[in-house]
Amino acid sequence: MNSLKKSEEIDPLHKWIGTYNSRLRNILRFFKWLYSPILAHNQRLKSKLLLNVSQLRRKEASIYKPTDLWALEDDIVFLKWC
Repeated sequence: MNSLKKSEEIDPLHKWIGTYNSRLRNILRFFKWLYSPILAHNQRLKSKLLLNVSQLRRKEASIYKPTDLWALEDDIVFLKWC
């Protein structure tokens, strides 16, 4: 999982954190199923191997920049054609 971490210069928006959390969820699901396949998915406990591994928090409030949002001209074109 540490191979997913990227430096600030390479990934200034910290998009690697979303990939890290996504892969961690898949690994947790797999190990929960592996150690207790008979139980329902909501009754399975976290594996002892992964007890101290937790998801990371995003460093930005939002990954979207103001330039990613529509401008007034975009809204007008959308409303004209829809």
